[in-house]
Amino acid sequence: MRERLISEAAERITGTLPLIQTCVMLCPLLGLLGTVTGMIASFDQLAAGRSEPQDLAGGIGEAMITTAGGLFVGIPAMFLYFFYRNKLIAVIGSIQKSVTFLIDVLSGELKIDSPETSKEA
Repeated sequence: MRERLISEAAERITGTLPLIQTCVMLCPLLGLLGTVTGMIASFDQLAAGRSEPQDLAGGIGEAMITTAGGLFVGIPAMFLYFFYRNKLIAVIGSIQKSVTFLIDVLSGELKIDSPETSKEA
Protein backbone atom coordinates (compact mmCIF):
# COMPACT_ATOMS: atom_id res chain seq x y z
CA MET A 1 0.00 0.00 0.00
CA ARG A 2 2.78 2.40 0.96
CA GLU A 3 4.62 1.82 -2.31
CA ARG A 4 1.43 2.34 -4.32
CA LEU A 5 0.70 5.69 -2.65
CA ILE A 6 4.26 6.89 -3.17
CA SER A 7 4.17 5.71 -6.78
CA GLU A 8 0.91 7.58 -7.44
CA ALA A 9 2.33 10.77 -5.95
CA ALA A 10 5.47 10.42 -8.07
CA GLU A 11 3.35 10.00 -11.20
CA ARG A 12 1.44 13.20 -10.42
CA ILE A 13 4.69 15.12 -9.91
CA THR A 14 6.22 13.86 -13.16
CA GLY A 15 3.06 14.53 -15.18
CA THR A 16 4.65 17.20 -17.39
CA LEU A 17 7.58 15.05 -18.45
CA PRO A 18 5.75 13.28 -21.30
CA LEU A 19 4.82 16.65 -22.81
CA ILE A 20 8.43 17.81 -22.79
CA GLN A 21 9.59 14.45 -24.13
CA THR A 22 7.08 14.67 -26.98
CA CYS A 23 8.40 18.12 -27.88
CA VAL A 24 11.97 16.77 -27.81
CA MET A 25 11.04 14.02 -30.24
CA LEU A 26 8.73 15.93 -32.59
CA CYS A 27 10.55 19.24 -33.12
CA PRO A 28 13.55 17.81 -34.99
CA LEU A 29 11.19 15.60 -37.02
CA LEU A 30 9.11 18.63 -38.00
CA GLY A 31 12.33 20.38 -39.00
CA LEU A 32 13.24 17.38 -41.12
CA LEU A 33 9.80 17.43 -42.73
CA GLY A 34 10.34 21.06 -43.67
CA THR A 35 13.72 20.16 -45.07
CA VAL A 36 12.17 17.51 -47.28
CA THR A 37 9.41 19.83 -48.53
CA GLY A 38 11.95 22.57 -49.24
CA MET A 39 14.14 20.21 -51.21
CA ILE A 40 11.10 18.94 -53.13
CA ALA A 41 10.31 22.56 -54.07
CA SER A 42 13.89 23.04 -55.27
CA PHE A 43 13.81 19.84 -57.32
CA ASP A 44 10.48 20.89 -58.83
CA GLN A 45 12.18 24.07 -60.01
CA LEU A 46 14.98 22.02 -61.55
CA ALA A 47 12.47 19.68 -63.21
CA ALA A 48 10.71 22.70 -64.71
CA GLY A 49 13.98 23.69 -66.36
CA ARG A 50 14.81 26.56 -64.02
CA SER A 51 18.32 26.11 -62.74
CA GLU A 52 19.29 29.63 -61.80
CA PRO A 53 20.29 30.11 -58.13
CA GLN A 54 17.42 32.49 -57.46
CA ASP A 55 14.97 29.85 -58.73
CA LEU A 56 16.27 27.29 -56.22
CA ALA A 57 16.81 29.68 -53.33
CA GLY A 58 13.21 29.58 -52.05
CA GLY A 59 13.12 25.84 -51.55
CA ILE A 60 16.63 25.70 -50.11
CA GLY A 61 15.80 28.57 -47.76
CA GLU A 62 12.66 26.76 -46.60
CA ALA A 63 14.72 23.64 -45.95
CA MET A 64 17.34 25.48 -43.91
CA ILE A 65 14.87 27.56 -41.89
CA THR A 66 12.76 24.58 -40.87
CA THR A 67 15.83 22.52 -40.00
CA ALA A 68 17.21 25.31 -37.84
CA GLY A 69 13.81 25.88 -36.23
CA GLY A 70 13.46 22.23 -35.30
CA LEU A 71 16.93 22.17 -33.79
CA PHE A 72 16.51 25.50 -31.99
CA VAL A 73 13.45 24.15 -30.22
CA GLY A 74 14.47 20.49 -29.89
CA ILE A 75 17.94 20.93 -28.35
CA PRO A 76 16.87 23.19 -25.44
CA ALA A 77 13.78 21.03 -24.90
CA MET A 78 16.03 17.97 -24.62
CA PHE A 79 18.24 19.76 -22.08
CA LEU A 80 15.19 20.83 -20.05
CA TYR A 81 13.72 17.34 -20.19
CA PHE A 82 16.83 15.63 -18.81
CA PHE A 83 17.49 18.38 -16.26
CA TYR A 84 13.89 18.35 -14.99
CA ARG A 85 13.67 14.54 -15.02
CA ASN A 86 16.90 14.11 -13.04
CA LYS A 87 15.84 16.73 -10.49
CA LEU A 88 12.47 15.05 -10.06
CA ILE A 89 14.03 11.61 -9.67
CA ALA A 90 16.31 12.97 -6.92
CA VAL A 91 13.45 14.74 -5.12
CA ILE A 92 11.14 11.73 -5.38
CA GLY A 93 13.87 9.45 -4.04
CA SER A 94 14.45 11.76 -1.09
CA ILE A 95 10.73 11.98 -0.38
CA GLN A 96 10.38 8.19 -0.58
CA LYS A 97 13.18 7.70 1.95
CA SER A 98 11.71 10.27 4.33
CA VAL A 99 8.16 8.95 4.07
CA THR A 100 9.29 5.35 4.50
CA PHE A 101 11.32 6.31 7.58
CA LEU A 102 8.40 8.27 9.05
CA ILE A 103 5.93 5.45 8.43
CA ASP A 104 8.30 2.93 9.99
CA VAL A 105 8.68 5.11 13.08
CA LEU A 106 4.95 5.80 13.40
CA SER A 107 4.00 2.16 12.88
CA GLY A 108 6.48 1.00 15.52
CA GLU A 109 8.59 -1.04 13.10
CA LEU A 110 11.57 1.19 13.87
CA LYS A 111 12.53 2.35 17.35
CA ILE A 112 14.48 5.56 17.76
CA ASP A 113 16.63 5.94 20.83
CA SER A 114 16.36 9.35 22.41
CA PRO A 115 19.61 11.16 23.29
CA GLU A 116 18.87 10.69 27.01
CA THR A 117 18.51 6.93 26.62
CA SER A 118 21.81 6.59 24.74
CA LYS A 119 23.67 8.68 27.39
CA GLU A 120 22.47 6.41 30.20
CA ALA A 121 23.68 3.26 28.48
